[in-house]
Amino acid sequence: MAYSVGGYAPQLVTTVAAPVTALLTTVIADRSLTVAGALPEYSYHVTWPAIDTGLLLITAWCDVAGTLKIRLYNPTGSTITPAAATLKILAF
Repeated sequence: MAYSVGGYAPQLVTTVAAPVTALLTTVIADRSLTVAGALPEYSYHVTWPAIDTGLLLITAWCDVAGTLKIRLYNPTGSTITPAAATLKILAF
């Protein structure tokens, strides 16, 4: 399947395993993911199918080649441990 956003084709299309470490209540936390080809000059879009109820994916960025960081927020009143899932990543 060909992807494009506003007529621009992404530079990187890949999938990685979602981080499954617990996120305590009312905490904002960054998680690092190894993503081959990730570069700081790209902008990232991450799709997390069936993300756990209450867990928010705020943003994604790369500050070191090969490593993508995602910022998660748990605004709920209890700890959330994400279920195993595959994240889809587009870089532009």
